[in-house]
Amino acid sequence: MGAVVKALLLARYTLVIHNGMKVTSEAESWTLDFATQLRKIDAALQGAGIDTTKPMLAPVEW
Repeated sequence: MGAVVKALLLARYTLVIHNGMKVTSEAESWTLDFATQLRKIDAALQGAGIDTTKPMLAPVEW
């Protein structure tokens, strides 16, 4: 698997984990929304032949 595809998969995993998370800073709260970024990453991965409908595995390096 190419380095660009691996980087996109890592970015996708990270955004999926944090998407929808409620954050608070300086007494203001909001929900993180990475839907647009995830759609763009999915389109790029699908263009590379990666099935983005399968469950993701955690990116563990041994």
